[in-house]
Amino acid sequence: MPRPCFIIHDLAQGRAALTAASEVGLAPVLASAPGAAGYLGAGTWRALEELWRVEFPETRFLGLLDCADSVGDALAALRAEVTALRLDSRAETVAKIAAMAEALGATVNPETGPACDLADRRDPLAAAREHFAQERARNIEKGARPG
Repeated sequence: MPRPCFIIHDLAQGRAALTAASEVGLAPVLASAPGAAGYLGAGTWRALEELWRVEFPETRFLGLLDCADSVGDALAALRAEVTALRLDSRAETVAKIAAMAEALGATVNPETGPACDLADRRDPLAAAREHFAQERARNIEKGARPG
């Protein structure tokens, strides 16, 4: 089953998503904004992930860095030990990067559930809680075990 996903634009939005996740006991995907690898950089994204892991040691999550169509940014992400990245490129290129990623214990283009973009949300925590509630309702509707 796909994991709940949040598009994160800053440290505080990640904290809000992880606070909500810890309340419901779910492991979300924290995805960067589209193309963030190009302007934020893999090292900065990795540092954000580490801060969130220190602040929320009991809450599992997958950090997902969006590299848009930049193979160079994807390679930089792998060098920075980013564990999951999104790459929109030709299928054969994605397959080659995915093979390299797998050898390093990382993933390319993991499946995620519907994303909640926390940009411009006046209350990111309330938005994250609502997204988890909607995901739970969708899963119950599909006959999945709540939890």
